[in-house]
Amino acid sequence: MIKCIMFDLGNVIVKNNPLKACRKLSKNCPTDIDQVGWFAPKKMHRLIDTGKASSRQLYRIAVKKLGITMTQKLFEMIITDIFTPNKPVQQIAKRLSGKYKLLLLSNTNSLHHNHVKKNFPVLKLFTHHIVSYKVGSMKPGRKIYAEAVRKSGCSAGECVLIDDREENIAGARKAGMKAIQYTTPAKLRQSLKNLGVKI
Repeated sequence: MIKCIMFDLGNVIVKNNPLKACRKLSKNCPTDIDQVGWFAPKKMHRLIDTGKASSRQLYRIAVKKLGITMTQKLFEMIITDIFTPNKPVQQIAKRLSGKYKLLLLSNTNSLHHNHVKKNFPVLKLFTHHIVSYKVGSMKPGRKIYAEAVRKSGCSAGECVLIDDREENIAGARKAGMKAIQYTTPAKLRQSLKNLGVKI
């Protein structure tokens, strides 16, 4: 029986639009918009999302690679202003609240997490936020799932993860959890019902 439902953040609870940040950054640097999004190597994003690198380091890379002259504060405002609410999924979370334990389980960094907490009240529904930059591990690594299950107070088999990425779904199942790959709100509702979850 499902007792705990875990939601991913990006492209589940909120929608991501990183191109919005790229457009704004490209207006403030000599770099073409198609190249702006690639200024930081994947390794740096992974370090930031696991809490091993700071936003200051990311800003310094942007200054060096993009030639931006804006302040760090403005840079951070631009790269965090990429989220919009996924209202149908947020409504599902609200309907589940009070019936089930709700946790947030996300690969994210402190800048994005703090921005979403401040601007999207729906995050108050989640008892715990299991976020990669605090755990020091990212999905689909086993450590972050184990931490989420521990925080839930339930067994792995009593937990279900809702995530948009196939590899994260596979990781959750490998950890003994149930998992639903998010595509549309309608399919999500049906998948939850198939697991016996009452919406």
